[in-house]
Amino acid sequence: MSGIATIFYPASAKFDLDYYVNKHMPTVLSKWSGVGLSRYIITEMDPSGGYSIQAILFWDDINSFRKALSTVSAEELMADVPNFSSEGPVILFGTQVGIS
Repeated sequence: MSGIATIFYPASAKFDLDYYVNKHMPTVLSKWSGVGLSRYIITEMDPSGGYSIQAILFWDDINSFRKALSTVSAEELMADVPNFSSEGPVILFGTQVGIS
């Protein structure tokens, strides 16, 4: 089944949503589509839950995500975080076990 990575940015962070949507995430897809990233969804969250932005990344499988994390591109993408967020993300990942 598909691998899913969910990335949350804290509500307390100063966040440039325009940069994230129009520059960072298209770059993520460009760099990682070759190792199994197929698409992503970005959600602006209710900050009362502690997070303001959520990105869900869909992978061929969870090993594709793990492989992507070990690439030079991962370092480059993480180095871009200060360009849109004053705080780093929380990253959770796993394998899809159901869908409707």
